[in-house]
Amino acid sequence: MKEGQVMKINKTIVTIGTTILLISSVVPAALALNAASKESTGFVKPTISSLKDLDHVEVLKSLNNAQTVNLSVYGVSDSQLDKQTEYLKTLNGNELFETLGELSIYDEPNFERYAEAILPYLNKQWQGKVPTGVSDILADQEYNSKLRAFIIDILANGNKLDRNSLEKMKTVIEKR
Repeated sequence: MKEGQVMKINKTIVTIGTTILLISSVVPAALALNAASKESTGFVKPTISSLKDLDHVEVLKSLNNAQTVNLSVYGVSDSQLDKQTEYLKTLNGNELFETLGELSIYDEPNFERYAEAILPYLNKQWQGKVPTGVSDILADQEYNSKLRAFIIDILANGNKLDRNSLEKMKTVIEKR
């Protein structure tokens, strides 16, 4: 091109080029967001403060339209039980475990009943294998004793009890 000549820009080429640039920046961002939104496969130990916020308990109570959570068939209408069941099905393994922790704080006397109702969903999410990090809660006395006893039960009855979990169970038992 000689000096002084003006280059004509084809609108179609500009449109195609802009579209390619836009797609090339949007697609990786969308893939990253999609990957981030998927449930992590690892167990995340809930903190005491996250358990005390009772987020999942509040949802279960609102589904029940009551001051309490009813996760059993005793005194609960079918529609209430269905709503609670549907909610539990939407939770991943970490959220189900956190719900158990919240329920151990919220209503300790009825914790076993809650654990019995939630356990099938937890087993399904964990695919019968208790995540390694669950045993870390055993020795931490900040957590409710019923939640810790529940962990011993699921570790003892799980498909595999790894050496690390067995050692933590022995330590807790020996301290008693």
